Amino acid sequence: MSDVSIGLNSGSVSVSVTSQSSPNSSLQKSTSSNGSSSSSIMGDEVCKFIAGGISGTLAKGAVSPFDRIKILRQGEHKIYGDLTLFRSVTQLVKNEGFFQLWRGLPALVIRIFPYAGFQFYSNDKYRIQWKKYGYQTQIQVGSFNVPIRNLVCGSMAGVTATLFTYPLDLVRTRILYTSQDQPEYKNFSTTVRTIYNQPGGFRNFYAGLRPALFGMIFYAGLSFGTFETLREKAQARDHISFIPIKNERGEINYFVNLVMGATAAVISQLFVFPIDTA
Repeated sequence: MSDVSIGLNSGSVSVSVTSQSSPNSSLQKSTSSNGSSSSSIMGDEVCKFIAGGISGTLAKGAVSPFDRIKILRQGEHKIYGDLTLFRSVTQLVKNEGFFQLWRGLPALVIRIFPYAGFQFYSNDKYRIQWKKYGYQTQIQVGSFNVPIRNLVCGSMAGVTATLFTYPLDLVRTRILYTSQDQPEYKNFSTTVRTIYNQPGGFRNFYAGLRPALFGMIFYAGLSFGTFETLREKAQARDHISFIPIKNERGEINYFVNLVMGATAAVISQLFVFPIDTA
């Protein structure tokens, strides 16, 4: 129900309409608004998880052959352990076939999708909570401003993702280290059965968890910390020399994100590689 009032002011006519809503109507609007808000938030969270999973799967899938060679060399494989990168590739193709460079790709997708999803989702959540409680974003160490929020939130995100998906990572690593002439490691399901049937049973899926978590503290912290810090600096500028950082919508260009991501990955991998090898 509405009231209409008409007033004259300095020769002009003003019309105001005042709506009188019933309590039930207001309650219905509030409930509807809260419901749509909750649905929107839930949709955003799911989108973040899926986007993280897809990006992680595509990235890891692209470099999967190098990942397999790295694992073969780290484990001192009897055939490929002492070969150079080029000779490892040629010998793998010769002995097992070209597509064996992507051996364990289904296992990679099964593991990487939830891992990357949890990692990106958790990083955003931890950063939101950090801001909510008003913690410092940087601390002074000597003459350096250390981006403590970026480092700590990245570390926690990496640890969270590892805790959720470590058994999947162990299965994938076992497949990558073995070859197609070992039927007990033929695919994901046979590898799971083989690991479970060995002495130790279910605990076998968590073998090596402690060093993995220890390494992840530094790897994810440096990776996310470096990327987020570079992104914050990029958002404060429009150009680096003659190179545009942002597009016409004010968003950071994709190739700038690519360079920042690659830089963060190289720095973190170089630092953590000895722990990864151990």
